[in-house]
Amino acid sequence: MPAPLAAVAAAAKTAAKSKATGGLFKWALAGGTILALGVAGFFVVLIVGISRPDFSTASNACGVGAADSAVSVSNVPAGGIGRWDPEQVANAAAIIAAGEEIPVPARAQAIAVMTAMGESSLKVIDYGDNAGPDSRGLFQQRANGAWGSYEERMDPRMSSINFYEALLRVEDWETMEPTLAAHKTQRNADPFHYAPLWDDAVDLITQMTDAGVEVLEAGQPCSGLNVAPGQVTYPVANGVSIDRQNWGNSGGNWARAHTGTDFSLPCGEPVYAAHAGVVRTDPSQSGWAGPNFIKIETGPDSLTTWYSHMAAANVADGDQVRSGQIVGYVGSLGNSTGCHLHFEVHPTNGSIYADNINPSTWLRNNAGRTLTP
Repeated sequence: MPAPLAAVAAAAKTAAKSKATGGLFKWALAGGTILALGVAGFFVVLIVGISRPDFSTASNACGVGAADSAVSVSNVPAGGIGRWDPEQVANAAAIIAAGEEIPVPARAQAIAVMTAMGESSLKVIDYGDNAGPDSRGLFQQRANGAWGSYEERMDPRMSSINFYEALLRVEDWETMEPTLAAHKTQRNADPFHYAPLWDDAVDLITQMTDAGVEVLEAGQPCSGLNVAPGQVTYPVANGVSIDRQNWGNSGGNWARAHTGTDFSLPCGEPVYAAHAGVVRTDPSQSGWAGPNFIKIETGPDSLTTWYSHMAAANVADGDQVRSGQIVGYVGSLGNSTGCHLHFEVHPTNGSIYADNINPSTWLRNNAGRTLTP
């Protein structure tokens, strides 16, 4: 069986035996930066039937349906695995796939499978219980604003991504008992509710490997927006309507005036390069901007745009990107209070407070136009 299931199974089994969280599983927090020591062989996957962002209302998107799922799950046994039926097995694979997409360590993926076992028995259920009548989906996430819309809570991919992002905010999650990590993420009435299911989660992942469950490529996903070479575009779909236009604002969230504008949209939505250029990373900004912070620069002293709080980056330092290319996915990492993209414009590639200008005005004046050197 190919990665990621085989790698997750091996890593989760090691963690279960050793109780250790070093090596493959350890994410350290240092000055707000999340440092991942990943598992070799992982790759980004999505599951067929799990919704991708809907670009049908985006004026310059790749086309309706162009960003649909790029992989499929195959070889799920017709009789399921153990007490888990085919639907439950496929949902476990979806949880692991979302973990690879961000990505998160194998231990986090096993914790997520364990949590969904305890909350919904790995079913996407459309009802709650006495403790949470508004709970929905694989993780029984509440309608309290912390877990997204109803559609997101009912979507295995998005509910998993939201679970992982909440888990990663739990201090020392990687060293605590799995049931306590899950409890601090979702606040079950019983902190030890999930404890009996940790071995079940590890065993299911292992049996999925042994049964030959596969995640296979089924096509190519949309690689971004259809933008002419040299043109400027908004960094998110429907950017005009969801721009908070809060550049220059002041308050408790910012040490000084707000240096960018925020685009409010769900975690997991694509982030696009606003223009062509070279990707630069800057770990010194990760405390506030999150570990996946990137810049796209047109030259050492030329136009540079900044992209912050992303759940994942789709590019690496030094990559050449085109305008409209997917460079990451919306998140809420770093100094953030909900899913959004923080976007900055620096005309001379200066430091954070040196030369930032109003991104909303810049985009309004330049979107659709050819960027001149």
